[in-house]
Amino acid sequence: MAELIDALRDAFAIHRCGRPERCGGCAFADLGTCRARDPELARRDLHAIAGAFAGEARVVVEGMAARMSALAAQDRFEEAAAVRDRGALLERALIATTTARSLVDAGDVVLRVDDRAVLIRDGQLAAATDASGDSAATVRRLLDAARSARVGRWLESSVARETRVIDAWLRRANGDVRILYASRGWAIHVGSAPSNRFKARTPSSSNVAGPDKQRD
Repeated sequence: MAELIDALRDAFAIHRCGRPERCGGCAFADLGTCRARDPELARRDLHAIAGAFAGEARVVVEGMAARMSALAAQDRFEEAAAVRDRGALLERALIATTTARSLVDAGDVVLRVDDRAVLIRDGQLAAATDASGDSAATVRRLLDAARSARVGRWLESSVARETRVIDAWLRRANGDVRILYASRGWAIHVGSAPSNRFKARTPSSSNVAGPDKQRD
């Protein structure tokens, strides 16, 4: 969690104290790494962070990539590599959150994998059965047997973990999965794909990923 917060601070000048409304000036504010003294700018940054976890990751990713490039341009390669690593961590967290939310927002999703059918409700495995026979009858059977926890705007940690497991399973079984039913449709935000901006490169292609290039 601390590394994710540091990653967000690489992209935004978010406040570092518990009572930013009382900020009278501090070292972070003087250095321009905290906007607590400007409520409007602070509010804008917090909205951007919230939007990133709802699927609009571009602003956060671009902010961190810009900081990484600026550090590399100043020959501060170790710091640039640290920002790169935090950026990769944050991007993975944003993608996982967006993917989990998309599965929850889909409501009831019935999938067929080989000879089995499963019902995923609110991002959880709610029922499973044999997929033999009529598809409509299979869907009805699963809906009648469904059991799952209710979810709200923010996912409980246990639900989020289960949703991540289901997502990993779906990615592995991608070619063998058929969607039989989706109560609200199922789509993943276009911004959820990895940007590859924080992928480590070999020293021959990027100073950010390692030591200085060898001279002739």
